[in-house]
Order: sequence, then structure tokens, then C-alpha cells
Amino acid sequence: MRNQRRSMNDDTPSTGKPCTKRTDEAALIAKSSVSLSTVRRGRRLLSMNAVVHRTSLSRATIYRLASSGEFPPRVRLLGARSAWIEDEVEAWIEERIASRDGCQGSNDGR
Repeated sequence: MRNQRRSMNDDTPSTGKPCTKRTDEAALIAKSSVSLSTVRRGRRLLSMNAVVHRTSLSRATIYRLASSGEFPPRVRLLGARSAWIEDEVEAWIEERIASRDGCQGSNDGR
């Protein structure tokens, strides 16, 4: 086996064949309910664990709020896998903060 020095940016593995990075968004989209525009806009998807962490809500509460329309709906991915759009979860959090700040402003006597 020849000893070849590879640069840090070289995408060719030691086998000598170039790496083929999976960039076929259409194949991924075809298997899920996520639209191509959602992926291309740079939106990120959050797992249930990430949503629990960001909101400090339990899984049951998240599902209950989502089913009543009080929380962003989940996006079905594959099989039983689903996720939430990060921007929508962040907007929900910001609405909660704005609601709190609005209530404090009217109750503090100013």
C-alpha cells in the first residue's frame, strides 16, 4: 500500500475513490412529509427531546397543547419519527415571553 499524504480538504478516502456525499434532497423529501422548500430555506427540525429541553414542558403536555392547537404541530418524517420546526417553537416561546411582559407592564403601576 502506498503512503500518500492527503490534504485536510481532500474528499478522497484511502481507497482512491472519491466520496459521494448524499445530497439528494428529493429522495429524502419523498420519504417524508417535509416539503422541499422547508429544507431549502434552512429551517431546522427539532426532536421531541430538543423541544422538551427548550420549553421545559413534558412530552405529554407538548402533545396535548399541539392537539388543541396551542403549540406548533409536529412534522411527520418517517414511520413513527416526527419533529418540530425550530422557528415555530422559538416563535411560540417568544409569544409566551411577550405575553408575560405585557401582563407585567400593565400590573406594575406604570
